[in-house]
Amino acid sequence: MNTLYKKTALSKRAFFILLVCLVTACGSREKTYFQKNSTTITDQDYVDHLEYLANDYLNTPSIKELRLSKTNRDYLEGIYKRIVLNNELILKKKIVPKFHVIKSESPFYFSLPSGRFFFSDTLIRKYLKSEDLFVSLIANEIYRIHKNLYEKKVLVPLGFSSTKKMLSLYRLPLKVRVESLKWSYFLLKRAGYDPYSVLNWIQMQNKNSLEFSMQLGATQAQTREEFLFKSFLAQEVGKRQSDSENPEKNSSRGFYQLQRSLL
Repeated sequence: MNTLYKKTALSKRAFFILLVCLVTACGSREKTYFQKNSTTITDQDYVDHLEYLANDYLNTPSIKELRLSKTNRDYLEGIYKRIVLNNELILKKKIVPKFHVIKSESPFYFSLPSGRFFFSDTLIRKYLKSEDLFVSLIANEIYRIHKNLYEKKVLVPLGFSSTKKMLSLYRLPLKVRVESLKWSYFLLKRAGYDPYSVLNWIQMQNKNSLEFSMQLGATQAQTREEFLFKSFLAQEVGKRQSDSENPEKNSSRGFYQLQRSLL
C-alpha cells in the first residue's frame, strides 16, 4: 500500500513539473518580436563598424556639415539630457551626444550607436514646424541608440559613404519600428513633453512621402505603421483617461533660434 501511495505521489509530482514547464514554454513563446530582439538586433562588432561610418560619412566630398553655435548645441544637448534623466531605468548608456546638421535639399535624419545624430537643414527648416515634432524625432533616435536598434547588413568599407547609403543601413523592419515608436511615446510622457506628437511626426512623413522617399525607402509599410501606432494610442487613452499631465505645447526660444540659424 505504501509503495502504491509513493508511486502515485511521484506521478503527481512529475505531472506537476511537466505542467509548469509547459506553461513556462508557452509564456516564453508569447514574448513579442520586440522583446526578443530589441537589444540583440546587432552584435557589438557591427555596432562598432557603424560608429566608424560617422567619420567616413562626414569626410565624403558631397557632404557639407553646417556649423552649430554653442547656443544651438546647448539646446540640443538639453533635450537629450531631459529625456535621458527622466528615463534612466530604460536609457542606461553613458553617452555624450553629438549633433550634426547636413546641408541638403532632401529631408532626412539618422543616428549612430555612439550617440551621433544627423539631420538635414531642410528637414529642420521646412518640415519640423513645431518643437514637439523635433523632440519626438529625437526621442525615437535616443531609444534606438540606447538599445542598439540597427539591423545587421553588409558593410563594405570604402572610406566614404553617401547619405543614401547611410539611410539604407539605418532602416528597420516594420514591427521593430512600431515598438520603438511606442517607447518614444513613453519617453516623452515621462520627460514632460507631448507624447502624442509621435503620431503627428508619423503623419507628417506620410503626407510628404515623396519628399521622404530617400529616408523611408519603400513607402508601402508607412500606412501600416500609422495604423498600428493609432491602435496603440487608442488602448493607452482607454487605460489612462485619469492622467493629469500638462505637456508643453509651445515651441521654445531655443527651437526658433535653431531654425533661424539655418535660414
